[in-house]
Amino acid sequence: MEPANPLVTSVALFVTRSEIDFSHRSPSPICQRWFMVLYLKSEAKELALTVYPVNMKNPEQEFKKAYNSSPPVVVFDETNDKSSQVVLTDNRDIDAEISKRFPVTNMSSLKEAEDVCSNVYIKFHPYLKSQVGDPQEQIKLRSLLSEFKRINDYLEEMGTKFLSGDEMTFVDCDVMPKLQ
Repeated sequence: MEPANPLVTSVALFVTRSEIDFSHRSPSPICQRWFMVLYLKSEAKELALTVYPVNMKNPEQEFKKAYNSSPPVVVFDETNDKSSQVVLTDNRDIDAEISKRFPVTNMSSLKEAEDVCSNVYIKFHPYLKSQVGDPQEQIKLRSLLSEFKRINDYLEEMGTKFLSGDEMTFVDCDVMPKLQ
């Protein structure tokens, strides 16, 4: 890992650790969303990102003592001084702080893109939870496919790589982890 640039804010992201491979992140959509957003900001050299997977079945004492929360936890540190760290655990606060501190990479999403994706997880989750032989399975599948078609039609109409343009935005970072 390259040494952190002293002019760039260090950001620590604590995410839920995978139950299968303890060195990796879990498929938590919320943790994945913030990883994607912060990774894109890191690639744009707006921040120095470090990701820490946390075993929530047996969290490290240091994590429990310092943050007293479940991931995602985001820690902003501009001076490498623990007394000046900003620790956030609420998604709205994380969103606002990232937008305020790191405005270079604009990740604002189009309202239409957010609207077209608003029901994907609502349709996807029941389909994933349906049991083999469930009489409602085909209805759930048709409903999910209808949502995917809406997104596909929107993307074709827009003519872009991503939902709000040719660069990833918050809506892309929100939808993709939910579909994994």
